[in-house]
Amino acid sequence: MHLDSKYSVKKNIKIRREKFGGLIYDHKEGKLQFIHSHLVYRFLENDGRFTVREMAELIAPGKMTETSLNAVLNQLNKFYERAIIYEL
Repeated sequence: MHLDSKYSVKKNIKIRREKFGGLIYDHKEGKLQFIHSHLVYRFLENDGRFTVREMAELIAPGKMTETSLNAVLNQLNKFYERAIIYEL
């Protein structure tokens, strides 16, 4: 994962906001996954319009700590490895 890259959710994947964060449903595989962070949900919801760095600045202008950003990158990397998102 790169801070200055854009990522998009694959076409067969649907995401939905929930109180705890969100849900990811893969229509092709029939798999359901949980997103336990509203911050990560917001990154997925962005769907390729902004880079990871730009999204961090939009969500928390000047307040995103390195630890928070690394946590988001780690979760996004897991979604990338599971073919939920892809780099544009």
